[in-house]
Amino acid sequence: MNKYSSWSLRTLAAMSLAACTFMPAAIQAAESSSPDEWNLSGGVYLWATAIGGNTSQGSELDITFSDLIKNLDMAFMGNLEARHGKWLVAADLFYSDISASGAHGFATPNAGDVGLGGSVVTELTIFTPTVGYNLIDSKTGTLDGFVGVQAANLDITASITSVGPAGGRYKKVSDTIEKIDGIVGVKGKLNLEGNWSLPYYLDVGAGGSDFTWQAFGGIDYKLDRMNLYAGYRHLEWQLGEKVVDSMNLSGPIVGVKYTF
Repeated sequence: MNKYSSWSLRTLAAMSLAACTFMPAAIQAAESSSPDEWNLSGGVYLWATAIGGNTSQGSELDITFSDLIKNLDMAFMGNLEARHGKWLVAADLFYSDISASGAHGFATPNAGDVGLGGSVVTELTIFTPTVGYNLIDSKTGTLDGFVGVQAANLDITASITSVGPAGGRYKKVSDTIEKIDGIVGVKGKLNLEGNWSLPYYLDVGAGGSDFTWQAFGGIDYKLDRMNLYAGYRHLEWQLGEKVVDSMNLSGPIVGVKYTF
C-alpha cells in the first residue's frame, strides 16, 4: 500500500471517529426546536456465521457454524436505532465466547505412555456505532447515508498440558487483536406489496485494519410495531497481522426488531 493510500485510509478513520463523537451534540442543537420526537427501535438477531480467512503463512481459516455452536459458551447479538427527523443514531453489538478442549493419549518407544490435553478460549466483540441522515424516503423505499466506527476485539487463549513418566508440563499462550476502523455506508429498504420489504446494508472502511467491508441483504415483514426479517450478512477484514492476514464472518441471519 503506497503512502497516499495509507494516509487516505487513516484520514477516513479519523473523520468517522470525529463524526461519531461530535455529531450527536450537533443533532441535538440543530433539532432542539423541532416538534418531532425521537423514535426508538431495538432488536436481537441470530447470525449463523462461519469464520473464514487466511493466515500470513498461506493457510486457510475454515470454521463452520456447526463447529462454533457446539463449543459456544455465550453470545449476544443486538442493535438499537434512534431517529429524529431525518437524523439517526444507531449501534450494533456482536459478542461470542467460544471454548473447545480435548485430550489424547499415545505410547512412545522411549518415553512410554504420554498424554496431551489442551483448550482454546476465543472471545470476539464487534461494536459499531453510527450517525446517519435520511436521503430518500418514498413509496419505493428508503436510503440512509451514515458514518461510524467499527471496533473489533478478538481474544484468544490456548492452554496445553502434557503428562508423561518424567512429569507434566503446562503452557498457556494468549493473543489479542484489536482493530478500530472508520466506516462510511448506506442502508435502507425497497418496499414490496403489503407489509413486505427488502432491507439492505453496505459499509466500507479502514484505519486499524488495512480495509474492511460489510454487506447485508434480506427480506422483512412488518407486524404493527414489530419487524421480522431474514437474510445473509458478510463482514470481512484485511488485517495484515503477523499471524492472520484476513478474516471474515459470513452466514444467514434472522432477527426481530421492535419500534417503541
